[in-house]
Amino acid sequence: MKATTNFVLDGKRVEIVFDTERNYISLTGTFDGGGGQIDDSLREAYNESVTLSDDVENILAIWHAWHLKTLDTNNAEQVADLNTLLMSMANLAGKRLPEAEEGGRAEDFDTIDFWNTDDVLDSRDIIARIEYLNEFLCDLPDNTTAGTYDPDEDKNGDRSIAVTERDDLRELERQCESYAADWQYGETLIHEDYFTEYAEQLVKDIGDMPDNIPRYLVIDWEATAENLKSDYAAIDFSGETYYIR
Repeated sequence: MKATTNFVLDGKRVEIVFDTERNYISLTGTFDGGGGQIDDSLREAYNESVTLSDDVENILAIWHAWHLKTLDTNNAEQVADLNTLLMSMANLAGKRLPEAEEGGRAEDFDTIDFWNTDDVLDSRDIIARIEYLNEFLCDLPDNTTAGTYDPDEDKNGDRSIAVTERDDLRELERQCESYAADWQYGETLIHEDYFTEYAEQLVKDIGDMPDNIPRYLVIDWEATAENLKSDYAAIDFSGETYYIR
């Protein structure tokens, strides 16, 4: 797993990267011209300027507790802390700390309320989010992408997170519209890790499940889900696979 968040502290951009791809926990970042282990620099900056926010406090505490420790999914304390870490990173994405005065644009950005690891996504939520991002970025050329956007030239602050998010959602929409005729009116995307559970519920909901099956008979729901996938298209959403019909 790898996750990145960006936010602004006293006008200085902060990036924090969480990585477990080598089976140990790694936290690194960049802040105020420095890189690597920036946790002490962040704490010093906060102590000098503003009260430490709960989300930054969570990240720094978990950084101190688990950095370079072996990833252990059987360790309940570690799992709980890493879930808290990811939530705090999500909460900080796109924020300015301390709160900027009213009137700016980058600091008014609403962070996304759905993710590419959710069990199911609704096309109407995706459409609404794209519309919000288009409005948030309305002063930029419509063809602006993460590859062409220069935050140093943006008079409204660094909006690279919003630009990248819009790129990802536009690509998702482009793929889905090729398969889903009712995209504008509501189509469901099912994450591959949830598809077996979804298939079981679908079979029961549409009445294909016979009544009064003896309890000693076992249905292979994983095989059933694989059979159902032939009616669905696989869609890539920023590295995660979803199915849509």
